[in-house]
Amino acid sequence: MSNKQMQSPNIFSYAPSELTQDAFICWLAKWADPKYQNYNPKLHNIGVLFLKRMLAKHDISLNGDVPKSVIKKQHHNIDVVIDLEDQILLIEDKVFSKQHSDQLQRYKEKLEEEYNDKQVLPIYFQTGSQSNYEAVIEKGYKLFLREDFLSVLEQGISNNIGNEVFKSFYKHLKRIDERFKSFQNKPVGNWDWDGWKGFYAVLKDNIEEGGWGYVANPSGGFMGYWWNFNDQDECTVYLQLEDDKLCFKVSVDKESNYSEIRNKWYRKVIEASKSTDLNIRKPARFGHGKQMTVAVLDKDYRKTDSNGILDLEETINILKEAGKILR
Repeated sequence: MSNKQMQSPNIFSYAPSELTQDAFICWLAKWADPKYQNYNPKLHNIGVLFLKRMLAKHDISLNGDVPKSVIKKQHHNIDVVIDLEDQILLIEDKVFSKQHSDQLQRYKEKLEEEYNDKQVLPIYFQTGSQSNYEAVIEKGYKLFLREDFLSVLEQGISNNIGNEVFKSFYKHLKRIDERFKSFQNKPVGNWDWDGWKGFYAVLKDNIEEGGWGYVANPSGGFMGYWWNFNDQDECTVYLQLEDDKLCFKVSVDKESNYSEIRNKWYRKVIEASKSTDLNIRKPARFGHGKQMTVAVLDKDYRKTDSNGILDLEETINILKEAGKILR
């Protein structure tokens, strides 16, 4: 391997925690301070852009430079707090974890009490990925996600910022992004969990809203995606992806004759599938319980090209066709 091809060690690869990311957020935001305007104009401008992009999430625009700021880390256990004179940016920072308990509401109320003469602007800052942000948005937080941050950092790279801290973090975040997008250029048989997450995140934008996450089972678990929920008198029917399997499922809320419900919906799905081009069959083994697979597609639902690379459009067409069966 030549020196040009070799990638130098990246300190952020060895410090991937949220605390490290907190520090970088504080560091970059501090460069927006007007006193650094002449010291390092390029970093200053990107710091200003960074803060303005977060303010824009709350529909706030600033003319000219960002005012002098006070930046606090782990203030009241809040990851980052940025005091911008008239506004307070409350930043809850996540990498691969997600919100828990009532932390978002508590943080917001704490700052609103402390800074009662200023506007508190909550930001949910995540560079990893999670299945659903509804609970975050309901609490009044605006999303600042990996693509938002990369857009800021890429502006700095295009402006030839030479600072090694900046460049190293950009490369680190770009590699995370590439891992999530690896499903686009890896044969489907070689996907890892990050690739599956990236694929499922794209599905959320292209088929009916769903959820995804890790599902534990005795075989070691899988990354699943579930959507197309239809409530019936005796159960809820829905679709679920289990790695390469497309499953038609039922969820029974109360004690019932599980076998009777399962067999009934197996017959319904098979009958409805006859009007489509999908070959739906009985699963290898019928389950018995509150969640049961009643039918499956007879092959991998992921359409590929001659190199085994995903054909996303054709794959989405298959999933939409499966949705029609349940409807």
